[in-house]
This record gives sequence, C-alpha cells and structure tokens, in this order.
Amino acid sequence: MPYTAEINEPVSVYQNQLAAEFAENTSRTFEDMLQKSGVDPEENANLVKCIRKLEKIVAKLTSKLGWARFFRNLMIFFAIAGAFAIGLYIADRFDAFENFSVPLWCPAGGAAALTVSLLLIFLVLNKKIAALSELLDQKQEELSQQIAAAWAQMEPLNRLFQWNTVAKLIMQTLPMFKLDKFFSRARMGELINDFGWNGMPNGNNDSMLFCQSGALNGNPFLIGDLLHFEWETKIYEGSLLISWEERETYTDANGKSKTRWVTKYQTLHATVEKPFPGYEKNSFLLYANNAAPDLEFSREPSALSDNSFFDKFGLKRTIRKLEKKSRDLDNGFTIMANEEFDAVFHAIDRSDERQFRLLFTPLAQQEMLKILRDQETGYGDDFRFCKLQKLNLLFPEHLDDIDLSASPANFRFYELELARKTFNEFCNEYFRSFYFAFAPILAIPLYQQYRSQLDLTLPGGRRSSDWEWEAIANSYSRSCFTPHDSVTQNILKVEKHSEDDDGGSRLTVTAHGFRSVPRTDYVSVYGNDGKYHDVPVNWDEFLPVSKSTDMIIRETEEESQIDFEEKESVAESWRNFYRNWRPASGSVKFRRSIISLIPDL
Repeated sequence: MPYTAEINEPVSVYQNQLAAEFAENTSRTFEDMLQKSGVDPEENANLVKCIRKLEKIVAKLTSKLGWARFFRNLMIFFAIAGAFAIGLYIADRFDAFENFSVPLWCPAGGAAALTVSLLLIFLVLNKKIAALSELLDQKQEELSQQIAAAWAQMEPLNRLFQWNTVAKLIMQTLPMFKLDKFFSRARMGELINDFGWNGMPNGNNDSMLFCQSGALNGNPFLIGDLLHFEWETKIYEGSLLISWEERETYTDANGKSKTRWVTKYQTLHATVEKPFPGYEKNSFLLYANNAAPDLEFSREPSALSDNSFFDKFGLKRTIRKLEKKSRDLDNGFTIMANEEFDAVFHAIDRSDERQFRLLFTPLAQQEMLKILRDQETGYGDDFRFCKLQKLNLLFPEHLDDIDLSASPANFRFYELELARKTFNEFCNEYFRSFYFAFAPILAIPLYQQYRSQLDLTLPGGRRSSDWEWEAIANSYSRSCFTPHDSVTQNILKVEKHSEDDDGGSRLTVTAHGFRSVPRTDYVSVYGNDGKYHDVPVNWDEFLPVSKSTDMIIRETEEESQIDFEEKESVAESWRNFYRNWRPASGSVKFRRSIISLIPDL
C-alpha cells in the first residue's frame, strides 16, 4: 500500500515500511512487464545456457590458439638461432675471426635446431593454428548469432523500460512525491518567482548533466548532477644532469698521497606550478519551502557524527565551546537545549534563532541526529546543508555514486535473470539514495505543513527549460559538440535560437574546452659544482577553445517511447518536422518526453 502519512521519523519509517514496500512494488512491476512482454523465461534460460557453453568453448579455443602461436614463435626463434650458428661456422671457415674458433658441435646443433623447428612449424603448428583459427571463427560466429537471438528474444521486454519507470515506482510508494516529466519552464519560474531562486551559479563554468524536478507535498524541488569547472594548479617536474671535473686526493698502493682529476655527476631537479583545468561532478538537491522564510544557515559534515569513543571527547569540547559562544550575547547565538544536536549539526551561523527553533523542534533534532549517525539504513553524515531564506540546498555525497537519470539502458540485457536482478537492485538502491537525500528535509515537521501548488498544465509546463536542454546536450556522444583540438572535458552551454510553429526549438550548443600547448620554463638551480644551471621544466599551457553546434528539440505529450513511436508513425506533423530539420544519422533521441536531434546542415 502507498505510504500517505506524514514522515516525521525518516530512518524508522524507511527501515520498517518503505524499503520493503518499494522492493515489493519494484519486483511486481518487473514481473508485470515480463508478462506483458511475452518473453518466455524457460526459452531465454535455455538460450543463455547455450551462450555460456559457447563462451567456454570460445575461451578454451582462444587459449589453445594462443599457446600454439607461442610455440610457433618459439620454433621460429630456434630456427633463427640454428641458422645463425651455421652462419658463424661458415664465417669461421673463411677466417672471419682472428682469435676465435667455432667448434664443430655448433653448426651441427644449429642444423638440428633449424631442421626440427622448420618441420614442426610447417608440418604441425601451421596446420594446427589454421584448424584452431577456423574452428574459433566458426564458434565465435555461432556465439554472435546466439547472442543476437537472445537480444531479439528480450527486445519486447527491453522496450518496456522507460525513462520514467523508476519515477513511477517512487510516486507509487510515496504519493507525497510528484516527479515531473522534465524540468519545465513553469517549474523553473515557480522557483524563481515564488521562492527567490536566482538560478544558482550556472555560467560558463557549470553544465547540467541531469536534472529531475518535482514537488514534495506540493513544494518544488530540483535534484541533479552539475559538472563544474575551475582552475586548479599542477606541479610539473624537470631535471638536468650536470658534470664537472674535480681534483681528488687518494693514497696509492705504496702508501703515498697523490691527486687526480675525476668526473663528478649530479642530477638537478626543479618544479613549476601552472594552472590546470579541473572538472568535478556535484550532485545536489534544491528544495523550496515558505517555512522560516528569513532564516539562513549552513553546515558541513562533522566527524562528531560517528559517535565513536574518541569522538565523544571531541563532542564534549565542542559543546563547551558552544556554551561559551552562547554566553556572549553580542553574537546572537543561543545553544539549543539538545546540546548534542547543536554540536553535531553545527549550524552556528544561523541568522535567526527563533525561526531556527521553529524548524528544529525537539523531534526534528532527535530525528536529524538519527540521520547523521545512521550508516546502515542510510548514509550517515554525508551532506552539506545550506538554507537561504525559502531555499534549501543540500549536497549529499552518496548521490555521486548513482545514475540519477535512471536511464533505461541500465536495465536492458539479453539475459532475463540478469535483467531481473539488475532492475531490482538498481531501483532499490536508487530509492534509498533518493529518499535519504530528502531525509534531512523530511525530518523537519514544519516543512510538511507548508504547501504550495503549481498548475503544470499551463503552457510553461509543456515547455522544457534551458537546464533540461543542457542535460540533453550532455547525453550525446562527446564527439558531437567537442572542438576538434580540445583535450579536456567540455562545459556545454545551450541558448535558444528560435522557436517554430511546429513546436520545435532551434538551440545553439556551445562547447567550452581547452587546447594544450607545450611550453618550457628554465629554472635556475645551484649545483654542487658551485654554479647555477637552467633546469628545463616542460609544462602544458591550456588555452580556451569553443565550438557551436545546432540542436533541435521538441516536447511530446507521450511519456514512453513506445507510445511516441506509435503516434509518430501516423502523425503528419512529425513527418514534416523531420523533413524540415533533416537529422544527421543516428542523432534522433527520445529522452524524458523530449525529442532531440542534430540537423545535417
């Protein structure tokens, strides 16, 4: 049954009910899709069994062929060695060596080695290698045919996995969550106009890899992955070998002291620091709520959350510091009655004590501590939390380890049992990651009492936002947009060029990257010879490059690719759309109810 009550104890509710409920819904959904697809489990199991048997045969033949080629190479070596030995003997007969005589056993052994090696190569090994190669090619072709047959057998099921499959499971289990088809202009407008969002820093240094918008109890949220660029520094090393003559005193065999000139060597080392382009993926959760609208605070993960023996001493020290800070009336900070919560959550930069206490009631403090210290059901204290008036921004580290897009490609296999196992494991872990990203929000009862509601049926709800466009552009192959001389990752930025009557939008995707230019610096280093030397240090200078490419997108009403393809095949508007834009080969994509393509200009 769907969970419809308020969640005031996030960890306990997940542990005692939601995890099992979601797992059951996931398993049932897969079995329903399997039944709908008509795939026969027994037939697939037999075909996969045949594939595994062929894989073992291919692996065994590959090993045998490798050993046969190794022995042939070994015989070729012996044949060359035998010919060399014969050649040495012949050269010796013509007095080619003044102080060296080749013994008679050398050409005799060489002749034997040459003869035996050639006989083995031409009479045995070549035939065996040819036979093994032919049999291996035959089995590999048979294996490819069986795998193709298995893919064809599983195609009806694989087609049923959609971009919103996991989203539907989340909403089925927790109806308080509403997940949008895509991040629309209406949802973005709500965040900006109603809650004061400024779009977050999203200039040429950031690009959206994926974003999922929606509402929790009517309050909007945005969860996603952002690729961030910033300059870092890299240390380059160089070296130079120097030498010099130095007079050395030594004692000869007769015990007399003498001098001589010797050559001394030293390797000089030098380093330089230069700018280096760094890229990092950051997963985030943006949640908007009108509760405590003036409050601002921030907190970082704390080592005190571990609750270990040694951390208890650190906890006491931190509490004493907070008590001292609280006694200073000028800073406006007052420690909570639950001092342990204040020390671990450590949002000591809060701007409004009254509103902070409205949010963090005794129950909220208790549940937040559970979240921070639970590393079995959830992920523990792995998140940064920043509240900026009506906006809550969280950076849960565990989101970095999962494909937030829940792409259907994660579930498509030719083996039914592997598909079933992967689907259940992925969906359950996805829900756990998704749920515990929201757990700090769910732990605050006041957030569930404030609710807003946006009508996404308005025109803006049917149009995608520029952040969704960036995510679509980033889903294409790197070669589609990357400048030819870029050697780094690229930040993709998208700008609308025009919007046509057929519903299509022409966008310009600009890729910002860097080309590399070799440089050399010379660093003066003092050597043991008493002189300074210029040590060369090679480094790379990264210069910006960019490339702009057109991309066309058009939103659809259909949520599944199957439904869209049925409509597309009979709709004249879509045929006109493709004729108008002439998509490049393989560039048409259906992703989250949006069709995108790269025109073949």
